[in-house]
Amino acid sequence: MTILPKPKKVIKSAERHNSQQTGTSSSKSNHSLGTSPPETNKQTRQSTPEENPGAPIINSDDEDGSGFKDDNLEAWFEERLRCVRGLVIKPVRGDGACLFRAVADQIYGDEEMHDDVRRLCMDYMEKNSDHFSQFVTEDFHDYVTRKRRRDAHGNHVELQAISEIFSRPIEIYEYCTEPRNISSSRLDSSPSAEPNPPIRLSYHGAIHYNSVIDPTKATIGVGLGLPEYSPGAADKSLLQEAMQKSEVQMIEDAMLHDKIKMTDFERTEQDISEQIARQSYLDYLKSLSKTGNAEMKETAYAVSEPGCSHANIRPQESSDDVIGANEWFHAAGSDAEESALLAQVMALSQQEFMNSLKKKSAKEQNDVDQAGSSKSS
Repeated sequence: MTILPKPKKVIKSAERHNSQQTGTSSSKSNHSLGTSPPETNKQTRQSTPEENPGAPIINSDDEDGSGFKDDNLEAWFEERLRCVRGLVIKPVRGDGACLFRAVADQIYGDEEMHDDVRRLCMDYMEKNSDHFSQFVTEDFHDYVTRKRRRDAHGNHVELQAISEIFSRPIEIYEYCTEPRNISSSRLDSSPSAEPNPPIRLSYHGAIHYNSVIDPTKATIGVGLGLPEYSPGAADKSLLQEAMQKSEVQMIEDAMLHDKIKMTDFERTEQDISEQIARQSYLDYLKSLSKTGNAEMKETAYAVSEPGCSHANIRPQESSDDVIGANEWFHAAGSDAEESALLAQVMALSQQEFMNSLKKKSAKEQNDVDQAGSSKSS
């Protein structure tokens, strides 16, 4: 099992590296993405038990709340990590639970679940006390009890337990693009097994942890033991559904746009066509009405011609009957009365039509007889 080195030693190494670069730092001050971090003079150092015998025994340097802060160094580190590795530092709250908050963001996507991560971690360490007690400098029971407090800092011992719980290696970036790795003995080392993505953390000022995100790869939920779980599958499904809805909406918008985009000429032409069709239909109805009136007039004229003893009586009688029938028709209120009236009108019209045919036939016969007598004479 690999244990994370103490942060104090790494910071001292960085100090020595910076002191060696002091002579040339002025010439490189304009290169914000240089391979060496900018020089910092804001470091603080914790006293060791040998230097301060009255100091309480702690397990690592980050548990006493001391550290350093350098905005230039932080800006350089964040930009360097983004440009070289493509990783983004996601800050979490610095309330003593930053390590568990950063891990909760990596596992659950929500730093507010840090209490669950802390509980799982301390329960696991307590169940495996024979193994973890050898890395603790104080009474192990007191250590676990203290670490269960919400404001207790976590360190490399808790990181080792977290790596074993979630079967994921841990990468820690501390002002460098090459991470320090913490591996779990539970990780499947078989060639066919696909390794789980690491839990990525960044370490700042020898006291604070942040979450490090890979924007190109979803890792939330890995290590929770969910069957058939695939990180990012839900996002892909939502994306496909959104794309389908977008395509349908785009087609509908295009169709509506084409309707709205109809020119004034097309609308005018359509209105004219409808007007012509309507006028043609009205003209057709008028022509039918005129044809019917003309036939009625011809019939009445043929019946009223002189030469027939009862010709002057029947049209008058027919006219009187029609007028009376019309008055009765408008006075009738029921369907039965209207049907009876219509039958009488039709019978009267048929009689007038038959009389006109007889009159016309007799006239034609007289003409033929007169023509024959004139030829014989």
